Amino acid sequence: MKLKHLMKGSLFFIVTAIFCYAPFIHIHFPKDQVLEIFGWKNPYKFLYAVGKPICMLYFAFYILIRMYRKENNTNDLIASCMLMGISFFFLFWCTIDAKELPKWMYYAALASVSLITTVMSFFVVKHLKSIETEAIGISKKLFSVIIETIKKLPKDSSDELVRDLHKTIEQ
Repeated sequence: MKLKHLMKGSLFFIVTAIFCYAPFIHIHFPKDQVLEIFGWKNPYKFLYAVGKPICMLYFAFYILIRMYRKENNTNDLIASCMLMGISFFFLFWCTIDAKELPKWMYYAALASVSLITTVMSFFVVKHLKSIETEAIGISKKLFSVIIETIKKLPKDSSDELVRDLHKTIEQ
């Protein structure tokens, strides 16, 4: 069990470190390199513009997922959705080049797409919670069937089966 928690914690640390590093990834690219990406003149400028929203988006999802796992806190929901909306707005702003649209229409489209994406993300995370709850219910039923089956076995074979189950679970 301790190894499982250690691995989970290490994976969380690595993923968080990667997303926290996103705003600084542009440092590894030369400023004068000529390679157009999504309307940006070079990768340096593009990565500089997209790094912060990626980091913000990660933490918005983190807050939202923690909110559903721990307790429903309205403040966390509002903060997460606002952070997510702003992140999506800037991510779309960095990647959608619409020079032929009027300025008001361009920003209205960005805001609309950001709002729709935020709402969709909210429902995806909410749905993941129900899937997790369903999986826990199924596993509880499965374990109760296993335990009832073990109880019906003769004493010496049930002890051996329990030991084998413990070994399997610990691995």
